[in-house]
Amino acid sequence: MLLLSLLTAIGLWMYVTLSRSPVEFGTPKSVAVIPTIVGTPASDYSVLGVRVVPQTVNLSGNPARLATVESVITEPVNITGAIRDVVQEVSVVTPLGLIASRRIQVSIHIAPALAVTMVAGVRVEVRNVPSGAVAEVDPETIQVQVQGPISIVSRLRPEDFLARVDGDVQEGRRRVKVFIEAPQHVELLTVMPAEVVLTVRKGG
Repeated sequence: MLLLSLLTAIGLWMYVTLSRSPVEFGTPKSVAVIPTIVGTPASDYSVLGVRVVPQTVNLSGNPARLATVESVITEPVNITGAIRDVVQEVSVVTPLGLIASRRIQVSIHIAPALAVTMVAGVRVEVRNVPSGAVAEVDPETIQVQVQGPISIVSRLRPEDFLARVDGDVQEGRRRVKVFIEAPQHVELLTVMPAEVVLTVRKGG
């Protein structure tokens, strides 16, 4: 009886194995990889760029399914609260019946969020005035447009900038360029006006 049961089991296994349809694998297909990013960076930070390596992946499997697929997404990459770049190696999410050839590296560039603002009332200073001379500028103050991290730009004051012109010139009136020194991490975009009228005359 035991021998009969064993032979029956072996026969059933052979029947199932031989009658099972073979898995179809068509020619591998290269498809685009789309990263899945969840969450947001820390306050005052933003995503400046996303890089996927490689940008495509080969899929193989059921030919009918392959024909309908043009791209795949990655597993989620979480950037919640991030204050620096996030780099992760993840798998791609493939449709049922398909397999991917490799994993994907997703790099997310995170940096302080930038803001643009105007700062008015920056006083223009005259440097290198000759001894015995008096120098004046018109207008006496200017405004600047700058860009930088929100945490810095939001606190800028006119006193944070150095605006100067060179007073080491002959007596008279002339238009001169204003030179600006901005705080660290702050980019100067425009100066209004970019030139002022410098008057140099004898003192007394």
